[in-house]
Amino acid sequence: MPLDEIILQVKVLDETHSSGDYYHGNFTSGQGKIQGFLRRAMEPPRMDHVNAAIKDLQDLAALDEQCELTPLGHHLSQLPIHSRLGKMMVLGSVFGCLTPLVVIAGAMSVKDPFVVPQERREQSDAARQGFSGGHASDHVTMFNAFCGWLDAVHRGQERPFCDVNFLSRHSMGVIMNVRDQLLGLLYEQGFGHEMHDAHSRNLDMVRALICGGLYPNVAQHIHKRECRTKAQRVCFIHPTSVNYERKTFTNERFQFFVFGERVETSKVFLRCSTLINAWALILFGGLIHWVPELLPPGTPPPEVPMGTVEMDGWIKFRCSEYVAGLMMRVRSEIDALLVRKFIAPDQEAMPAHLLERLMDCIMDLTSHPSRPEGVGTINYEGYLDVIPMPVQQTRMPASVTPPIWVGSAPNNPMVSVGAPPGAPQVPPPGALPRAPMWGPVSGAGGGNAGILPTPGVAAPTPAPTTSSVWADTPKFAADMQGFTNGTGVSSNSQAWNSDSYGQQSAYDTQQQYSPQYGGDVFGQQQYGQYGSPPSYGTGYNQQWQH
Repeated sequence: MPLDEIILQVKVLDETHSSGDYYHGNFTSGQGKIQGFLRRAMEPPRMDHVNAAIKDLQDLAALDEQCELTPLGHHLSQLPIHSRLGKMMVLGSVFGCLTPLVVIAGAMSVKDPFVVPQERREQSDAARQGFSGGHASDHVTMFNAFCGWLDAVHRGQERPFCDVNFLSRHSMGVIMNVRDQLLGLLYEQGFGHEMHDAHSRNLDMVRALICGGLYPNVAQHIHKRECRTKAQRVCFIHPTSVNYERKTFTNERFQFFVFGERVETSKVFLRCSTLINAWALILFGGLIHWVPELLPPGTPPPEVPMGTVEMDGWIKFRCSEYVAGLMMRVRSEIDALLVRKFIAPDQEAMPAHLLERLMDCIMDLTSHPSRPEGVGTINYEGYLDVIPMPVQQTRMPASVTPPIWVGSAPNNPMVSVGAPPGAPQVPPPGALPRAPMWGPVSGAGGGNAGILPTPGVAAPTPAPTTSSVWADTPKFAADMQGFTNGTGVSSNSQAWNSDSYGQQSAYDTQQQYSPQYGGDVFGQQQYGQYGSPPSYGTGYNQQWQH
């Protein structure tokens, strides 16, 4: 059993047996409890490996900074699979891509189903490439191979199909059994809702969710088969990958690979890789924060304020302040949606019309390649730069067709992204026009986006520095992520529409409410009184640390 799974089981036992005697010692921290328990094993693991596994679980948001289980951690502890693959499947359910991600998780947890005879390696590689569909993804390749095999089984052609395509019949059967087992467990946890496969045919969404599950297993593509990881370590695409013989990459400096594992032989290789674009990282990767561009003293303010969105201190995206606000606002919505689904997976986390708009936004962003030509521009001369490693700035328009507006109706603060090329850039009724953000913005985590002003409402004094987006609408608070201590904003990421949840009537005072998804510490969360919403109930209060 992988060490991360063992640690999750230790934490489940910790919650079941709260007495300190259970660990035969008095440990002052959650990490100390885990270490103390594992030291008593017949063959105790190395403590540096234990600490690395704990850090991985914290990066996954399965453990908080005190090494306590989070809501996501509770779900992952019930899945007999590596925690990264478990998270990937949970994301698949939330965003309507459950079946392909469960199949991919099953395939990654067993032996490679492709058979590679030494004397027929070229034919085997060609068969594998045939399942890739040009998607530059070993994960999608495995899913396509499984779908083809399943169809062949139904037609009574399993043996010839496997022989021609160099597939192991035994491995494919094991993948199907693992798939069925995992689907059953996810259904028991409430992740089998009726829309769990609504977007399963959208392979761009599938690739983005693979990134969300496997992050921080990400490497930036440098040249040909060469990549570089966060630790500045040079790695190479594994020879068995469909990406190994790929001749060209669309502007290679703006591409990233998410991978299953590193394998070190003569070189360090990345096994089971998928090529992803910058937007998949922005929406589903690590913690991001905004760093405004510092100008020399006496320099007049630029017409378009610029800065950098940084992810975990190594991946950097240079963009305008306005684009950063939109980017982080969408990320805030994603983070808050996941928080709700992790707590109550079988309950509606967002009104259906808002969820549909958020999904459209995500699909629009993840479907565009990150390249500098032919991808449209952002309103107000905004653009997105990817700063490669070593740091270098190269202009790249954001991969979204115009227009982008903050909000599209008085009671709906969601970001509206995308329009047919050449569409007139006229804001829809009630949309908030572009305005500078107040700041500075703290780096608390993935959803921090600075402060967007309300029409006709003065900026708070002093300007908040720890909350995410501050905005308002004529009827309700915009309910973007973050709370700014009495300035009239709401608490939890969406505009509660009177048609679905009832008008909000009160809020609890909250201190730095900043739930983030991606490994950051969640602040104390207290839901105030929401009238009579069907999902949360009147006066529903829940406190938890993540």
